[in-house]
Amino acid sequence: MARQQGLEHLTHEVSDAAHKVGDALHHVSDTVGEAIEREFLKAKYLAQALVLESYANTVRRAVNHFNEGAQENVNACGIHASSWLGHQKDVYIEHQAQLTTKSQKANETGSTLIQKLETLAADLRSKAKNIA
Repeated sequence: MARQQGLEHLTHEVSDAAHKVGDALHHVSDTVGEAIEREFLKAKYLAQALVLESYANTVRRAVNHFNEGAQENVNACGIHASSWLGHQKDVYIEHQAQLTTKSQKANETGSTLIQKLETLAADLRSKAKNIA
């Protein structure tokens, strides 16, 4: 009888230990799963930030190329305007002024877009950094 009770007690303890091990494994599995999700989210935010920074650099290059072309045209207009007299000269000067205005507008629009893209990228990097 005592032996029977001892076996039942031992069986109960082994069963409790098995449940505790199972609970611990579930906890570890949940913890690892959560860590993987956090790392994936960090990677996602960082990848999005890189894309936005790439867009900002593309806009920066496009504005620079536009300005270079506009400046070349402005210079060419200046050369031609100085060699013409009368109405033609006025046309060149007007065209030169329009190119300068468009170049300034491109700079303003490009700068605004670059600033927005870089701000969004910084926000994403901050989000990634703040994930525990």
